[in-house]
Amino acid sequence: MPLWELTGPLQFYDRSEGVVVCYHADSGDTHLISADAQQLLLQLRDGPADAAVLAADALLAELAAAGLVYCQ
Repeated sequence: MPLWELTGPLQFYDRSEGVVVCYHADSGDTHLISADAQQLLLQLRDGPADAAVLAADALLAELAAAGLVYCQ
């Protein structure tokens, strides 16, 4: 089964306003993401996981398009 993982180190800034600022250190890009996306990315900090465990196919596709995760 393919595994998803982060493309690089991430930093988060959450002011509890419904969106989270996510900084991707390797690219220097900053993204506004949902709290659900942040939780998924925090799960991936622990290591690669398959989509079934993450249970978020659509969200993974969005994060991959933003360059924050990839599937090996």
